[in-house]
Amino acid sequence: CQHYNKGNCKYGSKCRDLHICKYFFRGECRYGSSCRLSHVKVSGSESSSDEERSGKQRQRRRRRRSTDSRFEGPFRWQINDGSGWKDIANDHIIEAQYSKPTTKGMTIYNTRFGAISIDFKKMKVQKKHSLRVRRQSSAEVTWVWYYSGNHGWVQFGETVS
Repeated sequence: CQHYNKGNCKYGSKCRDLHICKYFFRGECRYGSSCRLSHVKVSGSESSSDEERSGKQRQRRRRRRSTDSRFEGPFRWQINDGSGWKDIANDHIIEAQYSKPTTKGMTIYNTRFGAISIDFKKMKVQKKHSLRVRRQSSAEVTWVWYYSGNHGWVQFGETVS
């Protein structure tokens, strides 16, 4: 909710938008636990960047995660060239493309490996077999699936009267 993030949502708990710190949602809140906005994890299943997945969000069950998957924020994208997993800078851009149901992949330019193309369906780097890519969800985040209906954004599975 853009108004919540500005501190003036008039709908309160009846607001149809998510009340969560937009920077926390992107994994970029510099205030951490001292932030005045909500960092509460959303209940349900799985939500993507900008709360919706272009009207639809992929619903995923929580998976057991290894100890190296503990990080701040709802997701992270990483790349491995054989020397271990490294975080990808500005991964919210990748997440935004990944969140679009019709996007099959994307090319990232100006990486230390040159231009790389990620295939979202196979979760592979195309034509660079020495590189691997992965997307991790925080163990503490639960994602929610929304759709845009006649009554605004509605959480999937809820009935609208």
